[in-house]
Amino acid sequence: MDWLPLLSTLTGAAIGIVATLIADRNRWKHEDVKEALRLRLDIYTQYTTTVKVTFPS
Repeated sequence: MDWLPLLSTLTGAAIGIVATLIADRNRWKHEDVKEALRLRLDIYTQYTTTVKVTFPS
């Protein structure tokens, strides 16, 4: 039995799986940063609104 086709198929599958996992992880990190920024902007908006209502000019 020739092992080269089997080995190359397994290597290609492993590379594909690892590449997919890395891409998913990067996508997750990007969305996590995006959500943190949105949350920070919401909190800042609530804070400035509260300060404006509490201490009107």
